[in-house]
Amino acid sequence: MAQVPANNHLPGMSDPCAVSWGPDRLDIFVVGPGQSLFHKAWDGQAWTPSMTGWDDLGGTCLSAPTATCWGPNRIDVFVQA
Repeated sequence: MAQVPANNHLPGMSDPCAVSWGPDRLDIFVVGPGQSLFHKAWDGQAWTPSMTGWDDLGGTCLSAPTATCWGPNRIDVFVQA
């Protein structure tokens, strides 16, 4: 089971949005510092990029993210920009 440490947050982080496109897969999106979109994923064994790290996807987001999955490896993420 995926475990997220209590200190696994970014300063000014929005509410998280989580979506899964397959078994043992969980993708989490948040808006963090600089209003950028950030991402991390659970693959059934480990968090990527790490348990406490986040991928900075960039952008200037004015709202918390919403995501939907429509097939394996297919996620659409929506934010107000």
